[in-house]
Amino acid sequence: MKFKVKSSDFEAITIRLTDGSGQVHQQVISLNKDSSGWQDITIKDYKGTKRNTCWGGAKDGKWHDPLKGVSLLLESSSLNDDLKSGRALFSDITLEK
Repeated sequence: MKFKVKSSDFEAITIRLTDGSGQVHQQVISLNKDSSGWQDITIKDYKGTKRNTCWGGAKDGKWHDPLKGVSLLLESSSLNDDLKSGRALFSDITLEK
């Protein structure tokens, strides 16, 4: 999965991918809060790691084709500084096998 994100309001975004077994693979992607431009994001590994988790479906932490869903989350806990709300733009979202 590849996409571009533009935001100076968030320090991270959360991505949830649902695989063929119904297992949800969640990844927290850090953003450069000092960047006012587009940031390129590439996700190559859908397995859980230290900042990543998975649940449901096969419950084994392994990816099972096909991809069933994608969610991009902006969470209040990831807002920079003392912001109460924020904005993020997404562009060029591409899914590749």
